[in-house]
Amino acid sequence: MKKLITLLLLIAVLFTSCSGDFNPKLPYEYSDDGTWEGIFSGFWHGMNENYVFWDVDKTDWDNVYRTYLPLFKDLGKYENDDEKNEKAARYFYDIVTGLSDGHLSVTLNLEDDMFDGGIQKFIIHPGLVRLAKGTGASDDEIFEAEYGTNASIENILRFLPEEVMHEKTTQILTNDFGFSFFESNNSLKSVIKNHSKFTNSQGKTVLLYSNRYLEGAEVERSGVIVNYYNPSEVIGSKKVNKCFSSWTLMLVLNNTYDKEKGDYQVSIDSVNFAGLSKAHGNIAADIVYMAFSDFFITGYIEDEATKAGVYEYLSAFHDIKANPDAKGMIVDVRGNGGGYNLDREYLFGDIMKEKQLFGYQKTKTGDNRLDFSALLPVYVYPEAETMADVYKDTDATHLYDKPFAVITNCFSVSNAEMTVFLAKSMPKGCQIGSTTFGGQGTLGSSFLELNAGQFTVGKYISQVYTPFAQIVDINGVSHEGKGCIPDIKVDFNLEDFQNGKDNRLQKAFDWVKTESTP
Repeated sequence: MKKLITLLLLIAVLFTSCSGDFNPKLPYEYSDDGTWEGIFSGFWHGMNENYVFWDVDKTDWDNVYRTYLPLFKDLGKYENDDEKNEKAARYFYDIVTGLSDGHLSVTLNLEDDMFDGGIQKFIIHPGLVRLAKGTGASDDEIFEAEYGTNASIENILRFLPEEVMHEKTTQILTNDFGFSFFESNNSLKSVIKNHSKFTNSQGKTVLLYSNRYLEGAEVERSGVIVNYYNPSEVIGSKKVNKCFSSWTLMLVLNNTYDKEKGDYQVSIDSVNFAGLSKAHGNIAADIVYMAFSDFFITGYIEDEATKAGVYEYLSAFHDIKANPDAKGMIVDVRGNGGGYNLDREYLFGDIMKEKQLFGYQKTKTGDNRLDFSALLPVYVYPEAETMADVYKDTDATHLYDKPFAVITNCFSVSNAEMTVFLAKSMPKGCQIGSTTFGGQGTLGSSFLELNAGQFTVGKYISQVYTPFAQIVDINGVSHEGKGCIPDIKVDFNLEDFQNGKDNRLQKAFDWVKTESTP
């Protein structure tokens, strides 16, 4: 199978790093001949040609072929046989869970009119399996929990570390700063009803809360009126004003209208918070703190209904960073699952004095297993010109040489890990918390003809989800399947966390304070 590398791809490689397309096409289909042997062969060749981590993965892929081909051959035809289905699923599980790719998932699907039972959907995710096995779960336990007609990848959650379920952006802001997101559902519904014109085609609505305008305000941004809402009424927070001299919260709501009930069903889809701390308890003053659940800002900017609200948030965040008293910066990406590449420019480009090299990327150049390109640099670019209308010519580059701490946990993945790469490329960067997830590959865009990435195999393997490029840190080291190891390790303590004592956050504030002291 010959594939084309276009000039567009080469340009894209220079400007991307982690993940970027959330509704990807599956550009390659590997057919099978109706036998389990054919399905396995299609999968093996698909991985052999499209997987981008063969130079760092320790798996002997040729031995996998020699070992498993006769086992699949013995299963005979692809047909409705529960025993054969389960054997095949376990074979694929054993093959896949040894691979390094943190983004990788393989979806086995037997839904077809010709079948009465069998596997409806069985998703194998090596990254989650690694986390589960790290807590002592066995392959047999994990497979049993995940396999079957009611199988769901969520079933594996009971095996995962406590920090996965508890250390999320909403809970961090609630426990540390007194927000009450989940108690404000009725108020959020009211806001949606009154301001549905700000809802985009995907049912997303951007809401802003801030002490920038204490009583709430209507602000013109790019010719559109952006509303600030009263935080005491909608969020119910008081502690936040004791902890931050200036702050802005952007919530993105996911909402659908229920015609039968005549009401909106509302959930929080994305959380972005930024503030400049003031002395309170053990918190040091004048440190920029930001916490965000994902990197989806680019997507909201690309939609006219949400663009103005996001620009207003970025303007408020920039003003916080531009404060000359700011001593350093803490970026909290605990539980952050990644997102769009360009978000790095929007969030950090304004502190860069010049383009910032933070890693390298390489792609496949052909179908052979080790056909890789040379390492190509990836940067965060300054935003002084492109965002001049948003930032009003104010300068935040004084932060570049100051302490830059990134707080991570084991569920910080993808672009969250790129933030660690970025921090460690800067003059005073530091990672605090626990080792990250270990999935740093670049996910492909649907309009490019790539030499690697996602594919299918007949009807049985409905998706092999894998990146089209590999990214390494500024020293040329791959952390795929391993995660980024913190410079300062701080263990998660559930009891302390639920009681408002966040050991990782406290360590970050202490570190920035110490490093910023002359």
